Formats: sequence, structure tokens, C-alpha cells
Amino acid sequence: MTNRTISLIFLGLGLLLALPAHAQISLGGIPKSFELDLSDDNLPIVATQPINIDALLLEDSLDALSNLPYRFAQAFPVSYNINNIGTWTTLPNGDRLWKLQIHCPGAKSINLLYDQFNLPPGGLYYIYAADRSEVLGAFSHHNNKASGKFATGLVNSANIVLEYFEPAAVAGQGIISVGQISHGYRSFDQNSEGLDDAGPCQVNVNCSEGADWQIQKKAVARYLINGTQVCSGTLINNVRGDCTPYFLTAEHCIDGRGLDAVTNPDISGIVFYWNYERPGCANSGNVPIETTAGATVVANADPPGGDASASDFALFELVEDPNEVYEVYMAGFDATGDPGNGGVGIHHPALDAKKIATHSIIPTSVEGDNYWRIYWDATPNGHSVTEGGSSGSGLFNDNKRLIGQLFGGFLGGQPNCSDPANDEGDYGKLSVSWDGTNTNDPKRRLRDWLDPDNTGTKAINGANCSVDPDFELVAIPAATNSCGGNSVTYTIQVNQIGSFTDLVTLSAIGLPPNATSSFSTNPVTPNNNVTLIIGNLNNVPDGTYTFQVSGNGSVGTRSVTVDLFDIVPNPAVLISPSNGAIDVSTLVTFIWAAESGVDAYDVQVATDVGFSNVIASTTVTTPTWEVSPALAPNTQHYWRVRHVRDCGSDPWSPTLTFTTNELVNQCFTQISTDVPVPIPSKTIAVSTIQYTESGIITDVNVFAQGEHTRSRDLIFFLQSPAGTQVKLLDIDDTPCIGGIRDFAFGFDDQSTFDAVTEMSCPTTDGRYYVPQEMLSAFNGEDLMGTWTLLVEDDRSGRSGDLLDWQLEICADIVVSSVGCSPTVNVTGNPITVDLYSASNSIQSNGTVQTTGNQTVIFEAGNFIQLNPGFQVLPGSNFVARIEACTANATETEIEARTQTLVSDLRLAPNPTTDHTLVQVRVSQQSPLQLEVYDLNGRLVKQLAQQVQQEAGDYFYDLDVSQFPTGIYIVALRLGDEVKMKKLSVVK
Repeated sequence: MTNRTISLIFLGLGLLLALPAHAQISLGGIPKSFELDLSDDNLPIVATQPINIDALLLEDSLDALSNLPYRFAQAFPVSYNINNIGTWTTLPNGDRLWKLQIHCPGAKSINLLYDQFNLPPGGLYYIYAADRSEVLGAFSHHNNKASGKFATGLVNSANIVLEYFEPAAVAGQGIISVGQISHGYRSFDQNSEGLDDAGPCQVNVNCSEGADWQIQKKAVARYLINGTQVCSGTLINNVRGDCTPYFLTAEHCIDGRGLDAVTNPDISGIVFYWNYERPGCANSGNVPIETTAGATVVANADPPGGDASASDFALFELVEDPNEVYEVYMAGFDATGDPGNGGVGIHHPALDAKKIATHSIIPTSVEGDNYWRIYWDATPNGHSVTEGGSSGSGLFNDNKRLIGQLFGGFLGGQPNCSDPANDEGDYGKLSVSWDGTNTNDPKRRLRDWLDPDNTGTKAINGANCSVDPDFELVAIPAATNSCGGNSVTYTIQVNQIGSFTDLVTLSAIGLPPNATSSFSTNPVTPNNNVTLIIGNLNNVPDGTYTFQVSGNGSVGTRSVTVDLFDIVPNPAVLISPSNGAIDVSTLVTFIWAAESGVDAYDVQVATDVGFSNVIASTTVTTPTWEVSPALAPNTQHYWRVRHVRDCGSDPWSPTLTFTTNELVNQCFTQISTDVPVPIPSKTIAVSTIQYTESGIITDVNVFAQGEHTRSRDLIFFLQSPAGTQVKLLDIDDTPCIGGIRDFAFGFDDQSTFDAVTEMSCPTTDGRYYVPQEMLSAFNGEDLMGTWTLLVEDDRSGRSGDLLDWQLEICADIVVSSVGCSPTVNVTGNPITVDLYSASNSIQSNGTVQTTGNQTVIFEAGNFIQLNPGFQVLPGSNFVARIEACTANATETEIEARTQTLVSDLRLAPNPTTDHTLVQVRVSQQSPLQLEVYDLNGRLVKQLAQQVQQEAGDYFYDLDVSQFPTGIYIVALRLGDEVKMKKLSVVK
């Protein structure tokens, strides 16, 4: 029997109700990049500015005295969408994948608000931690809102990735626009200290104190409002009993946001957390993450800044109904004005898990009879009180009905757990909110919403509106290969939904002829696993079959459709590069035909047809692969692919050959044009440089200068178009301390000065230093794209400006296979082995073996620069003939001399407006000549004329205040050695 693959597809109501442990209402699943094994290493990264946590916490302590909502994050307004940032990848079948990474330095969590969000059918959106430890999604067109806005919950990481998968059939229809990034500076995660941030006296709702409140607790949730603040609230029933998802909370939780039932009712940026509680009394055990998003303010006490005597209520109608997916409860209420005798408050203090506070008194009426005041009792497991984050939570009377929502404490100076017996709780009266205060507006009172038929009923019990108990079936794995064996094995999960506990009887229906089935346990109690064996497959004829695994319980039958089909081993079909292709990129992307029923593909690249010298190989799950690192240039290569299956591998494909293009190394210098850029205190200055050339990077050097009132506050980073970021220098890590000002320095991996140990103070010497992180991290990446210099000021009180910066990048550039015939004239001084500008781009290509005068042909490039492979003995002379790809030029021969010394020439600042410091390093005693030329080869300044110098460093002040704006050449001659640098003069 040939290979066969068995795949499982589960059908039934339970499928969409199977949510992952950390999920908003979503489809679950894993991001497409996980499935395709696509790396996130080279994603573009956007970063928010660092925050001043101490200042924020000070503000929070003042806000607490003013009874403002509990803040946990700082908001950063942005405008990032799938069309203006991030990376799109087109998959072989035409589907597309968009990804972007967001970094919030030091954040405990990140959450996002979307000013536009609309997905087409089939579009899937995920947000996940960069280390892939936590995933939210998939969000789909089911999450589209009438407002066109959206919000997603917290990912507990300082680095997150946004991923959107769009099928080819709906290409271009998706809209995802991030309007706000919220940097969480207080914890909000079950695995972090934030879960226990409430005071030590607090009592978990599942302690003995909550034994009689296990139903009512399910109505209580905490919520993130517009990504930065948290409050509590309660689902509330209505007289009609139609399960409308109304949610009672406090107006002061929304007042500072300008939200109002009349003028601004939309709260698209709200996320509710349901059943967020410890499983027992102790502060241990996992806490479920069950969330919904979106709400409308249908009524609130008064408009922002209105009547302070109102009862501080707000009523939301939720956009996503938690009753449809979670086990929640609609609390009853009493608006008669009867306070009862004793009761509880169920709330979420300080972001923490659900707590219960108990009182045994008759609440007193305070603040113009608009509020209830109570004091809390000590109970067996603590002395629970309300804290920041508890605002809006409900007060239940002894009849288990809501009578108000938490304002806080009018007396101020809340003692909380430090003196819980004297911690008062002031709750806006539901009886006052029922009719409102001095109003006939339905949006200023509760009765029109909680008694929509105007029956006059003011007190009702709660109701259970959650989904009916049910079960679902899940198979692990969802597909498997028989591999010619006689049986296959699956694990069948029978999962509980809601409170369903009845036995489920399993069966296999419609098996292929002669196949058998057996279950390790049958029937099975929900939330247990069963092993299913499909046997006797050697006696099943080849072909495609469909059968079902069904589960029968008291609520009906849930089924699984199973496909069994044959796979005939066959070689892969190669597509690109085609056989005999030339001028193929050294970073070639291989493409071959997709094959069904395979687990992966093996790929090999060799320099011989027998594959005895394999130089690159991989195993991938998609029919495409971009080789890394780059292949050798101007070289013939061979490649092949084979299918990998559970039961082994198919034969290798036929071998194809291709030849890579020729590369030459060129250096490109670019100067920033968007400067000056302010560097305010406690922020990050950003400046960019664009490279339009494409090439494989071999070396990067950078120079920057600016003004600052205390440069030791600064940290410098360089980021490549691929998203790689290198920390150049934190001046705080150098010997420079105190009030040093301004900066002018560069970074070069080959420098002899170490930035951390040898930084000159003040930091304006113009030297090049070895950076804290090596610039060689960029080697192998593509030169083309946007390069970003980030200058971070990590202290408050001082500021400055980034005046200019420049990049020198050397890269291997593709040379056309078409030869260059005519020649080009070269003007100026003789060429040298270092660098010389020409009227056309020239690059060395050849070898001089001895001291004899020989001829070398140069090909098109950017500068005359002798590459590795161009060999000549030190001190020898030779004649070079210069050629170029321009017509009607004549051949020019010029003399070149090789180096005998090792010298250094540096300029800073560069560019400059008036003065620049010229640094010359002399390695051995030699006559020194230092001159400045314009681009026409005319001498414009003589700094030193054949001065005999000992080994050491020499500095010359070059005054260019009278020079016209332009590019100049600073030329150094040490004996027979010549060094040249370009200097930019700007006015």
C-alpha cells in the first residue's frame, strides 16, 4: 500500500467557542508566520520614547487623592497602518502577510487602540510577544465595529509583533490603523507581581467570605479604558429580562476622557476582563484571561464638569456580549432606596484579581443623600477594603442585589490596608441614579434602560444569560500520515463548555472498507482525553475516504470529519532560478512547486553537480527560500529539492544550475538632510538617511555632531533598513562626567580608540571610536533603504540639537555582465591605494604581482579603490589604465603608488560651517604635507608643507569660513603614502 495521509477537520457548534487561555473574542489559532516558520529577525521596528516612571507614579499618587481612575500605562498617539509602515510578504500562492514590531523601552505590557479597523472575510490579525510567549487573536471580520474602531488587550512584553494575513482573493481590502500605543508601567499579568499589587489585607473572592456570592461574582469585571486606566463594574439585569449586556460603573472613570452619553458615547477603546480571579483563597494559581472589547455610554449622571451632587453613575451597553462566550451573570438590583443590613463589595483593587470586602452595618446616607457610606469588617481571611482600580464596582445588599457603585472616599486620605477599619466606602445610590438629579433626559438616568417598558418595577433578581452548557471535540494532531503502516493514532479531547459534565459516548462512523476503530475510554467525562486508533489500514484499498468521529451527549452530537488519501512519492518541480540562469543575485530566492501531503522540503545548494561540496542547505515548510548568508559572486551553483514526509523523504528533484552575478566593493558616503533635529529632555531624536543603491554591506562607519547642555545624558543608536539596531555609545558609560556639553565624534570598528575607556572629554574632539556594540552587526544586510540615527536623552532638565551626521557604508555591488569599452579621463592628483574621486565611477579589478610597472584595468564603480585581490609589494609603483562605460572617451594612464606607512586622517565636524579639526596619525617618522583641494583639483589651502614629523597624533584647525558651500578634498601625504578625505562645507 502506498503512503496515505489522514487529516481531521472538526465540525459543530463547539468549534468557534474554543478560545485559547489568553483571548479576546477571537478565532484562536496560531499566526501564519508560526505555521510557515517565518523569522521575525529582520522586521522593521518602531519604538516609543522612554517614560519617566517616577514622575508618573508621583502624578498617580496625586490623582488618587482626587479620586481619579487608576492609571497603569502612558499613551503615545501614533499613526501606523498597513500601508505606511511594516513589511509585506507575498506568499507563493498570492496570499499576503504584513508584519510590524513595536518596542516600548522597559514596558511591562503594551496594548493598542485602532482609529480604523475593518477586516475582510478571511483576513486574520494577531498580536504576539516578540519571544512568542503570548498570542492574542486571531481577530477577523467578526470583530469589525460600526464605529470602525477597535481595541486589543494587553500583551505582557516590551516588544510585540503585529501580523495580518490577507488572502489573495481579498487583497487590499483590509484596514488596520493603530492610533495609540499604551506603554504599561504597572503590571497587569497573572505571571507578574502586578497580580498581587493590592494591599495585603485584601480577601480573594474564592475565600470562605465569598462562598455565598459565587453567582454574583460572575457579574463583576475590570476594564481598561482607552488603554491607560482601569476601573471595575458589574453586569446588570433589566426588568424585561432580555439579557441586554448593560454594565454599571462610575462616571468619574470616564469623565476625564470626555466621554458622555449625549456628546461622546463611543468607547471603542475599552477592553473588559471577565472571571479574573484566583481559583482558591491563596494568592496562587492561574487566572483566566477572558476579554471583550467595545461599549457605548447609554447613560451617565451628568456631562463632564456638570452637577457634582449627582450619584456618579455610568451605564454602558457592551458591543461584544460576554454571555455568548464566557460564564458570566447579570446581577439583580434594588433602586427602592432600601440599603439592607450588611452586604459586600466585589471589586478589582490595583489591577489585582477579584476581591470581596464585607460589611455588617446599615449603610448611612451622605453627601446630600446621593451616596451610601459603609465601613468594612475584619473577616477570617483579612480585612478587605477598596483601592484604586475598585472605582465603579458594585455594592450588593444582603438580598444579593446591587444598590450602588463605588465613588471612593469623600473624606480623603484613604487609609486602605494601613488602617482598614477606618477606610470608608462611598457608593453612588442606585435609587438616586434611577430617576437622575433634576433631569428628564433618559441619558441622565437609569430607569429608561433597566425598566424599558416603564412597569414601575424597581427591584429584581439577577439572571444567568450565558451560553447553554455544551461540549466540543478536538483532535491532536489534526492530520497525520499512515506512512504505509497498519494503524494511526489520535488523541481526542472532549472539552467542557460552561457547566456541562454529562458523559459523552464516542463512535467512528463511515470507516473505509476493512478499517477498524477503538477508543481507550468510552464513554468519557468532559475535560478528558481519549486515544483513538484507526486500524487494519493495510487491507484498505488506495483511494480517498471520508468518515466521522462523533460524540453523543445529552445536548446532542458533535462530529469530526476525517479524510484518508494516498500519496505517491515524486520528485519536486523546480521553478526559479531556471536552469542555466546567469546574473542571479547572490541573495537568491529559490522557488519550487508546492506539494500536498508533505511536512517540509529539503533544499541543497552546491558548487559541483555531484553535491560533494554543499555550501548552503535548509529544511522549510513553504515552497520558497531566500538563501542566507549570500552565495559567492560570479560562481556557478547547483540546486535541488526533495519532499519530506512522516514516513520518509521523496527522491531528490532533477538538478538545475545557475551562475551568480559579479560583485565589486564600493563605499558610499551620505550626509543627513533633515537636520537640525531637537533633542528635548527625556525623549528620542530621530534622523534618517536614504540609500538608493542595493548591495551587501561589508563595513559601516558613522559620524555625528550636535549641541547639548549636558551630553552625558545621551545614548546613540544606529538602525538599519532591516531593523537591526546597534548601540553606538551611552556617554554615561565613559569617563566623561559632570556638565560636559556638545558632541562631535564618530564610530568605526577599526578605530584604535575605545569609546568606553578612551573617550575624550569634552566630547568634541572629532575622533572615531570603537562603538559599544560592533557596527559589523550590519554586515551581510542590504544597503538600500532608510538608515536611522536615534539619540536618546535619558534624563530630564537638559536639551539640545542633533546638528548633522553622516554614514560611510561599503558594500558589494552588482556589476553588469556587459563589458566597458571606451575610457574616461581622470583629473587631479595621482590615484592611491586609499581613495580617489573620479569623473566617472571607477573600481579596481586585477592584480599586480611584483615591483615592475604593469597595467591594470579598472571597471565601473564609485571611486578608485583597490580591492582585496589587488596585490602589490609595499613601496612599488605601477601604471593604471582607467576605463569606463561612457562613449567617446580616451584612455588615460596615471601613476599609482602603494602604501609604505600606516597613517590616519580624520575630519570633525564634517559637514562644517566654519571650522573643522583635522587629525593626522603618523606611524613612523616621515615628511608630512597637508593640503585642501576643490573638486576641480585646484589647491585652496596649505596646512603643512613637507614638515618632518615624529610618530604620533597631530591636530590642525582648518578655517573654512571663507570657503563657498561645496565638497572639498583634504589630502595628506606622508612620504610616498597619500590619504584623502571629503569635507562638506555648508553655509
